[in-house]
Amino acid sequence: MNNYRNPYWKLKCTKLYVSLVLLLLVVFPFIGYSQIGDKNFDIKFGPEIRTYRKEFVDEIIGKDENGVYAISREGNHLTVYCYANNLSLKKKNSIVLTYVGNELKYKGLIRFGTQFILFTTYLDKKKKRTYLYSQILNNATLTFSTPKELGSASYEGYRRRESANYSFTTSADSNYLLFVTDLPVASNEKEKFGLIVFDKSMNEVWRNENIVMDKGSQDFDRYQVLMGNDANVYFLVKMYDKSNSSKKRLVNFTFKMMIYEPNKPPIAVDVLLDKQFVTDISFRRLENGNFQIVGFYSGNGGGQDGVFNLVYNKDYEIINDSKTEFLREFIVQHESDKIKKRAEKNAGKGKELEMYAYTIDEIVENYDSSVTMIAEQYFEYTTSYSDIHGNEHVTTYFVHGNIVIVKFNFKGEVEWMDLIPKKQTSTDGGYYAGYGLMQLNNGNLVIVFNDNPKNSFYDKLDKIYSWIPNRNNTDLVLYEITDEGYVNHVIIYKCADEQVLSIPAISVGIEGNEMVIVGQTKKRTKLVKLVFRD
Repeated sequence: MNNYRNPYWKLKCTKLYVSLVLLLLVVFPFIGYSQIGDKNFDIKFGPEIRTYRKEFVDEIIGKDENGVYAISREGNHLTVYCYANNLSLKKKNSIVLTYVGNELKYKGLIRFGTQFILFTTYLDKKKKRTYLYSQILNNATLTFSTPKELGSASYEGYRRRESANYSFTTSADSNYLLFVTDLPVASNEKEKFGLIVFDKSMNEVWRNENIVMDKGSQDFDRYQVLMGNDANVYFLVKMYDKSNSSKKRLVNFTFKMMIYEPNKPPIAVDVLLDKQFVTDISFRRLENGNFQIVGFYSGNGGGQDGVFNLVYNKDYEIINDSKTEFLREFIVQHESDKIKKRAEKNAGKGKELEMYAYTIDEIVENYDSSVTMIAEQYFEYTTSYSDIHGNEHVTTYFVHGNIVIVKFNFKGEVEWMDLIPKKQTSTDGGYYAGYGLMQLNNGNLVIVFNDNPKNSFYDKLDKIYSWIPNRNNTDLVLYEITDEGYVNHVIIYKCADEQVLSIPAISVGIEGNEMVIVGQTKKRTKLVKLVFRD
């Protein structure tokens, strides 16, 4: 297995160690970055399937003994596909989402318990209510049962566009399903929402349909929602202090963790961040009952200086906090020589170097109550020009950059961090950009994405070449990261050989050590399955 180990492995969280780490980086050279390693998986290519553009697969929803299930959607038209074990198309069925002559709005289709369940909503203009429905998929016929009402909410006194909205999430162990009802409010009203919790048999566990916050809608942001394995609901909320909104370099917000249990008043826990700018934040409730709250911080609210971690016990008491600064060598490790020299020159002048535009995508819990944070750099920019006829042409570019991986131990301290090199630029909204992620049975993380073939033998001495969507100039690559921070980098296949361009963002782990990757272009679709070895 040809791999490398992150040079910042076992990086400590206190500033006392920063100088030592810098010294070690000078004394010991970087361990070589992985070129092409050994494949730790078997690969199975499905046959080419002729499809129309409107039938492009949007999502893989799961697997059972009959095969792999996927969907495509256009408006309220939904097509369900079942692919056989050899990845050929076994059957498909297209339906229009309606109920007693009323158009339904698609909210999601998931594997929950032993069933595939479709969720839709209906806006009744006469009754001024939003209805939530569920429908069970018949796996043999790919048809759905009659809609069953799960809940409803009034928007009486509000305009149609301000009607109630439903969103859902499942618990980490997939035993509970949560629906959050966003209730309409005017600008001068307090924030209102509702909660409905179901078990994996779709039996209602509890509900609270009219929760009113102390803050108004302009002062409150429900940043993240977790459905706990204990049937409780956890919110990470952002509270704004308008008195500081016009003052430069002052933090004008705080975070709180809100806990909702059945038949009990909510519990509010302060998230102690020591008046620092938080550019992104996320949290995870662990199996031992503790909470790890992680994120990026900034000294001035602009870029990202480093990562922080707060650990709370099951009684919501803080038991540890840490803050780890990104070292200059870490930030520029995949940049060009020109940028590295500029960063070194600016450091000599006392100018700080920051990372920027990284967003947390996932927090993965490991077997020992440690967590691994995965974040991707993402930003957009627009260019314009006028032609000789005076017509203005505007182009928006979508940039998906490097992936940051940080391993925090059970105390919340950084064990290691890594920066996976990636530079994807597109003008199609990033349809083929981004990455797919799954955790294997052995705890290793797998990341797949489309890359420029010139990067296949990158060794940190070369520059990273930008990738743009092009079937004939794309390698689908895989990075496997162990719990200790070792990385193996391999090419899965060349997209030109398969005559399709892969869509990593909808590539998912479907069962144990299996991942399904969707490849599509123009009028063809092809599925690829990776089966990882233990």
